[in-house]
Amino acid sequence: MKFQEILAIPLLKGHIAFRHIEDILYIKSDDTICHLYLTENEKLVSPRPLSFYKNLLEEQYLFIAFSQSLIIQFKHIDNYDNSNQEIILKNGVKLPISRRGASNFKLLISRNSILGKSSTNKKGDIL
Repeated sequence: MKFQEILAIPLLKGHIAFRHIEDILYIKSDDTICHLYLTENEKLVSPRPLSFYKNLLEEQYLFIAFSQSLIIQFKHIDNYDNSNQEIILKNGVKLPISRRGASNFKLLISRNSILGKSSTNKKGDIL
């Protein structure tokens, strides 16, 4: 295993947790703290802002911003529900996303930058 696949996550009270990046499902900000949701129903609370995690994870590990307060690791996405504007993770968790986040996600897919070829219908739903 490469050292960079482990993320040192600053926690409250000065603690640091070390977790595999692939185990992070999504990160949600709540004012000045972030909640990191991991596999095995683990949740960590970090005093770092979401921008700290976006800068570390967005490009290299394919974390996608779906709103100003939510980034999701692409590999954990199972489905996109256009009518309800939510992302459904492989573990069944449903996360509401912003209109802008939905538009950016569709644009990313339509440009073939992640999935290869994809198509949309007249409503803009991803097929």
